[in-house]
Amino acid sequence: MRQIRLLLVILCLGILEIGRILDYEWMHRKFARADQQKKVRIYTEEMQKLPAFLGISMSLGWKTGEVDQKIHEKYQGVEAGAYLRVCEILEKSIYGQQNLEPYEMRTVSAFMKKLEVIGGNTLNRKERIELRYGYVVRIMEKICRKTGQKGKTKKNSRKELTK
Repeated sequence: MRQIRLLLVILCLGILEIGRILDYEWMHRKFARADQQKKVRIYTEEMQKLPAFLGISMSLGWKTGEVDQKIHEKYQGVEAGAYLRVCEILEKSIYGQQNLEPYEMRTVSAFMKKLEVIGGNTLNRKERIELRYGYVVRIMEKICRKTGQKGKTKKNSRKELTK
């Protein structure tokens, strides 16, 4: 019985890893084919997700100085002003409709990679697993959107409990 459970666990992990690799390849190819404006939008989405996952809420153009300070205080590997610089670059492209120089794209990419490394080093086991297999959540959200189903939020579930 233990061997069957172990085999099932290994099989599930294998399926998750294969899915993660395929998702990574698909996203990498999608990014490589995208024009600069789409790449900037992808970076912006990631900029909102990753710091939130690290416990820092952010939105492009909103309290950038405070967020930069929090990131620098919490993660010494990120120099002060890096977040501000990246936000300015992204805002230049999004709001100014200007094409970015290659060095600006590298600056944004390097900052995102730095946050990913920090995330991998500072998160607990559960959070690392959620970060590693986040594609499953994206797939489930996409299925819910296509089928018109809405998931229960904590707020809705609390209302049901109090009735």
